Amino acid sequence: MAPGRGEWGRTGGDAGGVSTCGLGAGRTPSRAGSGALTSLLLCSTLLLSCGRYIVSEPRQVASGQPAETAVATTQRVLGDQRYEVLEDDVANRRFRVVAKVSGRGDDQKSFIVIVLDAQGNAVLTGEGHLVQEGKVHRNLDREIRRLAKLLDRGYHRPPPTEETAVAEETDDAAATETSEPGLPSSWVEVSSAPQQWGTGEFTCLPVDLQEGAASELTLQLSDGQSAAVTITLARGEGLCETHCPIDKGCVALGLGDDAQVDALAKRIAGGSVTSSATVLHSSNPVASVALDQHGSLKEPLARAKAKLTSAE
Repeated sequence: MAPGRGEWGRTGGDAGGVSTCGLGAGRTPSRAGSGALTSLLLCSTLLLSCGRYIVSEPRQVASGQPAETAVATTQRVLGDQRYEVLEDDVANRRFRVVAKVSGRGDDQKSFIVIVLDAQGNAVLTGEGHLVQEGKVHRNLDREIRRLAKLLDRGYHRPPPTEETAVAEETDDAAATETSEPGLPSSWVEVSSAPQQWGTGEFTCLPVDLQEGAASELTLQLSDGQSAAVTITLARGEGLCETHCPIDKGCVALGLGDDAQVDALAKRIAGGSVTSSATVLHSSNPVASVALDQHGSLKEPLARAKAKLTSAE
């Protein structure tokens, strides 16, 4: 079974494993001995030695726009991505936002600084807790790279016409109607450890769930009914890191089996339900999910839509 369809493509260990910085998975402290314990302590205090921090040059993005236009575009992208903006210095073309990979405590906050030059070109750098000795934690670096791509896309996006503006407003209204208000939304990303998790896309939940909570979850569809799918959860190093607000890591949502997923895809394609769904934990809503972005549903949904089109 392909990763994302109930299986995670893992080559070793359990689905909830975490990096032990070189210690053998599953070894207990008594068997690992004092040498292993020393290594673990060093790993906790000197993260640089465990490869989590990397040398990262500032990210540069050529806007191709006048400085004033680039500033406005930067503000729009930051707003669209719901960043907490701490500094919005239009006169000096400087922005400072709280990184989404920040910890909860004030002493665990990390930041992304964006400075635009007189030609409207942007430079992104990291600051704060996840910058140590001139090196950047790979999670913060990954978020900076992602934001740089979003800015680049925004800078080079054609100016909106009246038709596209109306379409975007319609899409926003539809999303508001079908999403559970106030709930955190899932996001999709590939794993930073493909040798462990595979190369597929994973749907991540920004909520505090244990892997064992899968049996307590249901997927509520837009018609109010529960989806007849098998739910699995996975957490581990290299998985769901980019936007995770939880210190111990976020879980990836797996849907199976193949027949169940295909049946759900046909319902979405046929219009009996929308692609917006809500994850319920013990009957309580905890997160909104865009099913059409889930890795296990993309191909079945495309097949179902193509079949309906060919039948018309």
